[in-house]
Amino acid sequence: GKCKTYKQVWIDNMHTCSEAQVDIRLKQDTDLEYTKITFVPDLARLANDAKMTVLPEEEYKLMRRRVVDIAGCSGGKMRVTLNGEEISLPGFE
Repeated sequence: GKCKTYKQVWIDNMHTCSEAQVDIRLKQDTDLEYTKITFVPDLARLANDAKMTVLPEEEYKLMRRRVVDIAGCSGGKMRVTLNGEEISLPGFE
């Protein structure tokens, strides 16, 4: 059968949104349905410093904790990664 794919990108603190791209393609038995969310923090905006290129450690720890929370809340039903490292957590028990 056929399936549709949807892609849209937001930038500039979500003030600018690209036009949605909807494509129709043949669905293969090996295809998995998924939603991919990628987040890249605006470091200059977070720190109010245009020269900032590295997230301060405390902020990194907070964001990592939120990623771990997402992995735990998913109950192992979704793949969660941070900087290419898979965060595997079946729950909080």
